[in-house]
Amino acid sequence: MSFKDYWDELPLKDGTITITKDNSIPKFDYTCYDKKVKEYSFTDCTFIDEFMFDSYEEVNTEFTFKRCIFKEQIEFNVENGKLNNILAFDSTVHEKWIEFKGTFLARIFIRNITFTDYANIKFSSPVDKKTLYEDIVILNSKSKLEEISFTGIQINKLLIQDVSNINKIKLSNIDIQSKLTLTDMKNLHDLKLYNVDFLENSKILFENLNINSFNIEKVSQDAKFIQFHHIDILENFISDRVEFKNTYFNDFDIAKTIKKIEKTSFLDSHLNSVKWGKIFKIQATQDIFRQLKFVNDNQGNHIEANLFYTMEMEKYKSDILDNKSWLSNWWQDKLIFLFGKKLSNFGQSWFLPFLWILIFNLFFYVYIHLAKDISINIPISFVIIITSWIFIGKLPYELSSKKEINFYTMQHMSIILALSLIIYLFEFGSLNDLAIFMNIKIPIKDSIYDNFLYIWMLNKFITGFIVYHFIIALRRQTRR
Repeated sequence: MSFKDYWDELPLKDGTITITKDNSIPKFDYTCYDKKVKEYSFTDCTFIDEFMFDSYEEVNTEFTFKRCIFKEQIEFNVENGKLNNILAFDSTVHEKWIEFKGTFLARIFIRNITFTDYANIKFSSPVDKKTLYEDIVILNSKSKLEEISFTGIQINKLLIQDVSNINKIKLSNIDIQSKLTLTDMKNLHDLKLYNVDFLENSKILFENLNINSFNIEKVSQDAKFIQFHHIDILENFISDRVEFKNTYFNDFDIAKTIKKIEKTSFLDSHLNSVKWGKIFKIQATQDIFRQLKFVNDNQGNHIEANLFYTMEMEKYKSDILDNKSWLSNWWQDKLIFLFGKKLSNFGQSWFLPFLWILIFNLFFYVYIHLAKDISINIPISFVIIITSWIFIGKLPYELSSKKEINFYTMQHMSIILALSLIIYLFEFGSLNDLAIFMNIKIPIKDSIYDNFLYIWMLNKFITGFIVYHFIIALRRQTRR
């Protein structure tokens, strides 16, 4: 019996063909389809050959498959027609791919399916137009899946929930008209959105996702809201040409990822519990850091806003100022940014200017005592400073495998300790003498500082400038 004879001889009852427990269902193609059939229902069956539904007309037939096994691929192709009734796959087992192409005006329902080897589920349209998929639901599938892809189509509603052990979900060149929900996926390797348009008043939800790589590129939207809830990204987060207006980030963890953000708008977004990780490792432009500073400031998150402000200044320096000559009209900006970076990390650290104040006061204090007594062995002082720099300023940093010690800070502390040791070894007065030198009042006559008023004035000028940076840094820890 030919495969066409098999399908022609199936009994039709009340417009329905029902097949149960048939373990050798042959090939199905467009020649086997009977327009008079309202429903094809298959339960506990095995399809030993491909199932290829192909129509260029309007189709009102319902197809349901329950606990069936498919040895070959399944394809529903209605490129130039449309399918107006339900397609349902419930607890089915597949050895090859599933593909849909064309216009589907009723629900495509896929639940609890199993793939015995890595295969794909594809949703697409003809090359020259975007066809409509009214409603796609994919639930509770815990099997090998290489990719679920949506390409060149319009989708009214899409739900993917509790699908595990999947390599990639890809949405490319699609429009979401009403609703998109991706939720409860713990082993998703790659989620990619490319050239996606969330249309007016659409509702977008990503929730409880554990993803290795999340790539969102060329996304425009006028959605009522986009929500990211409990998202954990492990390796890569890439955002390029994306609008995040009316977007809520709640428990969004990208701390461990390589982060690359380009041409992205965060204005009118809501950043609630976003774990950025090391912000200085984010690959982004000055404009991106400026937006993130602005959004965090508006939400009262001044601490993270300060971090983004620092990166904004760093990018401005590296992208613009570093390309300008010191002999150009930019020399004032270059000088201010140099001081801002070295003295307080653009207001991010109050501890750095505090260390600088100690360094300059100790240095000038030691200089005056060395200058007034030339019998003291100056080379010994240099040896002390260099030794302290090597063993206190550099060695702990080199021995720290994770580089958790701040090298720049340790350098400062090593110099302070060295200068303090010189004062102690050469008996350069008491703490009271040092306090008198640091006092803002002009030294009294006949004191050891009376002959070094130019040093005293220079020290007070430099100290006053650093104190300004110290105050600004303290203020920026709470507000800007």
